[in-house]
Order: sequence, then structure tokens, then C-alpha cells
Amino acid sequence: MKKLFKLSIVLLVMLISTNGYSVEDSILPTEGSKNVTNLTLENVSKGSLIQIKDSDNLILYSEIVKKSGKYSKDFNLTNLPDAEYSIEIDQQKNIKIIPFSVKSSIALIAKNDARTFSKPEVVVKGNYLYVSKKMHEKQTLEIDVYFEGYDLAYNKKYKNVDSVSKVFDFSTSKKGRYVIVFKSEGKIFKNTISI
Repeated sequence: MKKLFKLSIVLLVMLISTNGYSVEDSILPTEGSKNVTNLTLENVSKGSLIQIKDSDNLILYSEIVKKSGKYSKDFNLTNLPDAEYSIEIDQQKNIKIIPFSVKSSIALIAKNDARTFSKPEVVVKGNYLYVSKKMHEKQTLEIDVYFEGYDLAYNKKYKNVDSVSKVFDFSTSKKGRYVIVFKSEGKIFKNTISI
């Protein structure tokens, strides 16, 4: 049991450097308590969302960051039933997902499986809509544009791409509300615009 606990500490300490955050971001066990894990993030923006989810994406914990800068919180992840989980850090421009599992009351962080998703950028200038989405590795992206939220006006799938940039010209389109839906790697991002 001690050997497994030491292994989990080593795995936790290895999670110090991650994309999208400073080198000092980490999930470390708290001094004096072998059951508590401390999540520390540098340069987190006010309004960011921290969530712990199970494998069915059921939200077990959710918190909105109250101030920009350093975020630190203790979690007792070992109280969770044996299963797969994730910590999601949803910031203005990206979402970071850190998977972990609980086995025999020991939380094991899967550092090598941590992923970062860039959120799509949507800019409206006059009758033009500029969309772009940066990928952190080759991924699939689907873009749907709905008129008034339900009539599909545009659909395109991009496979194995690093990034996507597209300009939509709405100068001859019907005036109204459009919903732009981005689907990538199990994540859905929506933006609503009025033309």
C-alpha cells in the first residue's frame, strides 16, 4: 500500500508543467495528509470554471474562480468510488482536462493523458463572420451554422487538421439570429450572433 501511495505521489509531482498554464501549475498531495490532493494553478482568470466530473460527464464538483492569479484548493479525491474521473479547468480561451482514477482509495493522476482544447474564436464585423479554431494536435472539427437556432444553413467537417479559419459573408443572408456550433473531440462550443 505504501509503495502504491509513493507511486501516486510521483505521478502527481510529474504533473507540474502543463500547456496553457505556467510551469508551476500542479496537483500535489498536501503536507501532513495522505488523503488530500492540492490543485494549484498559476495565472487563472477570474470567472474560470473548475469542475470534477465522472466518466459519464456528471459534474461532482463545480466552482467559479473569484479572482485572477493563483488558484489553490485541497480535494480529498480518495472519497470517490473506484472509477475514472477528470478535473476540467475552463478558461476564457481554452479548456484543460486532467484525467485521474481512484482505485482502492488512492487517486492516480494520468499526467500523460492531460489535454487542452482551444475554444473557437468568433468575430463579427459588419456582415462578415470570422471563425477560427486552433487545435493542439491533429483533430476533427465540425462546424454547423443554424438560422434562428434550428434551420441548418451550413455544415462542414474538417478531419485531421491543426487549425481552421473561415470567413462567412452574410451580406445576402436573411437577417436574424444565427447559432454557430463547433464540435471537436467530444466537446461542443456554441456562439450566437445577430445579423
